[in-house]
Amino acid sequence: MALLWALSLAGAVLAGEPTKSGGLERYLALLESKFTHERRLSAIELGRLGDTRAVPALIEHLKNDNRLVQQACAEALGMLKDKRAVPALMEILKAKRVDILTKAIACRALGEIGGKSAVPALMEALKMTEPKGTAHIRINACLALAKLGAKEAIPSIRPLLQDRIRQVRLYAGQALTQLGDRSAVQSAIERLKNEDAKVRCDAVWTLGRLGDRSAVPHLIRSLQEDKDDEVRAESAKSLAMLGAKSAIPALVKALNDRSPLVRLNVVRALGILGGKEAIRVLRNALSDEDAEVRRQAYQAIRRLRRER
Repeated sequence: MALLWALSLAGAVLAGEPTKSGGLERYLALLESKFTHERRLSAIELGRLGDTRAVPALIEHLKNDNRLVQQACAEALGMLKDKRAVPALMEILKAKRVDILTKAIACRALGEIGGKSAVPALMEALKMTEPKGTAHIRINACLALAKLGAKEAIPSIRPLLQDRIRQVRLYAGQALTQLGDRSAVQSAIERLKNEDAKVRCDAVWTLGRLGDRSAVPHLIRSLQEDKDDEVRAESAKSLAMLGAKSAIPALVKALNDRSPLVRLNVVRALGILGGKEAIRVLRNALSDEDAEVRRQAYQAIRRLRRER
């Protein structure tokens, strides 16, 4: 019955209904339940309530409860954005027996709360490579440092551009770009010259997601000149992600590419970038020898006509 009551009350909060008077006290009481799922639920709802009087209790359970409740408490403390939680969250990052996901959530919470005092601990979190699965910690540490505007962390983030995990490399690059450092973009541009097509493809993929339009000429060159079909196809996709309307003439030419995969991504890119020229050339793609290219061209034309 207690769980049903908790879920119904949580549902009211999630649905946007007014919280009953005494809601804080009820959730604080539920935080002391003997059932893990009730403590976990109450921690999240305390965060959603936005009442910072819950901070001491959440900190206590962050320190001493099981991992599921610790994760919920870290999440809630990030929602409440109360700087009293910073020391406890930093301790979570240093603790040896705390699980990976809890540490990753603690990193995110520190980024939400703000304040420079957390920067050294987050910089240390960037170095966590063992055990397996710590990529989540490195990613969230990058995001938090970028959110904090911690330019002093730039030298610590740069090595992650060589991380073995692709997503870590991406978020490290995004963090550096957000902090005003162009080394991620420059590194990716340099990798476009690599002899390994997989390395070039990864570089193109990265440039599309870093959001720096200085990469556009390099991506156009890859679209036009790279010998690998996947690299050219990914170049078209990245140009669309960057909103590179200056690439439309190159994309139009690429509709004659020998690879159906490239033509498919070009059609999708033109559908995203739009314009009268795009509709005209997409009509030509309706007669492409590849059925999927024709289908995507038809859908792109319909979408562009609706947007006019």
